[in-house]
Amino acid sequence: MGDQESGVEDLERILSDVNAEPITIPYAVIKSVTKNFAQVIGDGGFGVVYLGGLRSGMVAVKKLSISESFTDKQFLDEVACLKRVKHKNIVKYIGYCADTQGYLMEVDGKQRIVEVQQRLLCFEYVPNGSLHHYLQDFGLSRCIDENQSTIFTTNLRGTPGYIAPEFIDKQKISFKSDIFSLGIIMTRLLIGSNESIAENWHESLHVECQQMKICIEIAQICAEYDPSKRPTIADIILKLNKTETMVQKVPPDVNEPRNDPRSSLYQVVKRFWALPTQTLHEYSSNGATSTTVPQPPPSKGKLITILSIDGGGIRGLIPATIIACLEAKLQELDGPDARIADYFDVIAGTSTGALLTMMLAAPNENKRPLFAAKDLTTFYLENCPKIFPQRKAGWLSTAMDLMSTMRGPKYDGVFLHDKIKNLTHDVRIADTVTNVIVPAFDVKYLQPVIFSTYEAKNEPLKNALLSDICISASAAPTYFPAHFFKTEAPNGKSREFHLVDGGMAANNPTMLAMSMLTKEVLRRNSDFHLNRDSVDYRDYLIISIGTGSAKQSEKYTAHQCAKWGPVQWLYNGGFTPIIDMLSHASSGMVDIHAAVLFEAFHSEMSYLRIQDDSLKGNTSSVDIATKENMETLIGIGKVLLKKPVTRVNIETGIYETVDGEGTNEEALARFAKILSEERTLRKNNLNA
Repeated sequence: MGDQESGVEDLERILSDVNAEPITIPYAVIKSVTKNFAQVIGDGGFGVVYLGGLRSGMVAVKKLSISESFTDKQFLDEVACLKRVKHKNIVKYIGYCADTQGYLMEVDGKQRIVEVQQRLLCFEYVPNGSLHHYLQDFGLSRCIDENQSTIFTTNLRGTPGYIAPEFIDKQKISFKSDIFSLGIIMTRLLIGSNESIAENWHESLHVECQQMKICIEIAQICAEYDPSKRPTIADIILKLNKTETMVQKVPPDVNEPRNDPRSSLYQVVKRFWALPTQTLHEYSSNGATSTTVPQPPPSKGKLITILSIDGGGIRGLIPATIIACLEAKLQELDGPDARIADYFDVIAGTSTGALLTMMLAAPNENKRPLFAAKDLTTFYLENCPKIFPQRKAGWLSTAMDLMSTMRGPKYDGVFLHDKIKNLTHDVRIADTVTNVIVPAFDVKYLQPVIFSTYEAKNEPLKNALLSDICISASAAPTYFPAHFFKTEAPNGKSREFHLVDGGMAANNPTMLAMSMLTKEVLRRNSDFHLNRDSVDYRDYLIISIGTGSAKQSEKYTAHQCAKWGPVQWLYNGGFTPIIDMLSHASSGMVDIHAAVLFEAFHSEMSYLRIQDDSLKGNTSSVDIATKENMETLIGIGKVLLKKPVTRVNIETGIYETVDGEGTNEEALARFAKILSEERTLRKNNLNA
């Protein structure tokens, strides 16, 4: 019973969590929630639909009819299609069951164990008034290649009354076949009946409401016998938009049936106009979609795109300046609504890079990124003086800093923690606009902890609050206190985290992001191309942005370090040598690995690393948040854009100019064009 109870708990979690991903459901769990398939609520050409019950709500289970014409490939295609369809106005897909049961049967006079395949799909059940009487099992998805407009099939299956006539007569399927089904659905909603539809059904409605008239007109032309006379989705959108404009100009008449809550017409109009036109826009026939549509998965394009941001405290102003330039380049191509999160499959950030990642990928109330890139530097300028409160210069200040380092963290982190919580509220990592990856380090278990949107969708104990993750990722030893929090799963299990800054593990998270994405490819995540047995790093397009370093200033020497004791390693001249060296060692190793990897695959042009290794004095500090130093760091970012593209010398660790690749700003413009083209390709393939 343990596995069955666990399976039911998983269904409860999926049903109650709007962001949870569909799961594989054991057959025993399906039998349990449907009480052994006790109540039929619908049937059609592809199977029977049963009602199931959970504590948090009801589910509808479609038990597919298995025949020789129904292949495993069809089932897998249906599952993959359902996983991609997500919208608040579309019934939620919860999971599937693909199982084989052994039954004792008499065959040719002998008792034999016969294997019977079970193929089931589970959805959220929404009994929307009388609406559930009209919506039935319409069958399975059909995939038409992007270069096809019509296909023919010998498999004639579906729900009678909703199937297009050309499908019945000639087994011919086109995009217009779905338009016919839409027309029948609208008609049944308008007449309020599931009985056969009369030829002159619209004449009996006697409506004055202009919106209703348009609905009737759309339903009629959608259900035309001749496919060529049916409208496209774009045509329907045009009619709806014109009607909305007209309705906004005319004040409602309370005497009209559509304004009387007791009227069935009121309910029909309310349901119909509750459907957002954005859903139709996203799948319009001409493929023209808004930049606010979420980034389609890599499986719809050619590349896997990554933005990586190093850790470095106040020096986060440098990558913030670079990212603002990149977003401006994207807006030149795709309009002012374009945001960084619309173009990258993953944004990875460490420490201050995690804070930038949060601002770029956390959703606002409209499910769009919390910050535009141009506002990142403003956030730092306004808040960093309170995050890193400065003491007045002088020998006394130095002595107090040393004393505070001995007593505990230099800063209490209260303002930073409150700011992060106020920005993210109860948003979890699974809720971000695009996928994010943030490393931290668990001091209790002495191991890195990697928070990933991909993992959070499958592992509830890793789906932490974004605020907890950002606070942990910025808890640099000696600067901020370590952070403790606990996550809980719907099944009652919990996990504790005792975390400090992820810079202890991966100050430059580029290779970490590549590894996590490679893991998803190997796990056969449907977001990626599943027809490959290995990872091809030539498919990656990566922009990695550093926060600067003081390599060229040669800040420390062996003669100095040879005389240091524990205190000097922790604090020397306002800096923390041991922390600096650990973070730079981590970043440097990643620089070397990434440079060698992309050179080995002859794809250096797909990897852009922007870093300044010539910082000096206050600019190399992580916490000097004076106005002068912050403006200097922004200036360094702007100058860095004008500098030529560089790559790290594996022997010296120094960045050297690459001939023929222009400036960093020119390289960003080139990458922006590639990102824009990749996004357009994905949207076109998705719409096709």
